[in-house]
Amino acid sequence: ALKHELFLAVEAKRIASNRLEDMRQELEATQRRCEQTASELRLLRQKTESMEGQLNNRDSSEIKELTSRVQNAEEQRNVLQHTLEWKEVQWKSKMEHLELEHAELKRRQEGEVAKLKKQLDDTISDFKRKLDAAEQEKAALARSGGLGSGASGSVAAGGLLALLRCPTRLADSGGTSYSSGATDAAH
Repeated sequence: ALKHELFLAVEAKRIASNRLEDMRQELEATQRRCEQTASELRLLRQKTESMEGQLNNRDSSEIKELTSRVQNAEEQRNVLQHTLEWKEVQWKSKMEHLELEHAELKRRQEGEVAKLKKQLDDTISDFKRKLDAAEQEKAALARSGGLGSGASGSVAAGGLLALLRCPTRLADSGGTSYSSGATDAAH
């Protein structure tokens, strides 16, 4: 038991010795960091004092020049801002003018479209009247002369077809005869 207590005491001494060595090393490291921080602070203090001395040594003319430059920059900014606002107002005015022009052109166009539509409707009604008259004439010819006579029926049908025939085709064929018109109409 005594050996065991002696062994424990030696072991405790060894552990305490190691702890003491660790603490000594940590203390040295802390002292080095403290010295390094102190030297950094001294350098900072020297730089600060140097900069303060430089600022105090500056001419008042430099400060006035810088102040003047700042004022000029502010004036330019105000002029540019005013110009931008003026351009915005000008742009809005132009947009309103263009919108009014567009509305006027649209109104005119709608009027012209309505006018052309009316003219087209009138033309269509004229063609319908002519077609009705041609059909009535054909019916009257058919009643009076009968469809039995081939030549007069062919001439009447050719005359009707010539009325309804495309002007371009009429010009192509040279407007020859009613019988050739009857064959072209089948095309």
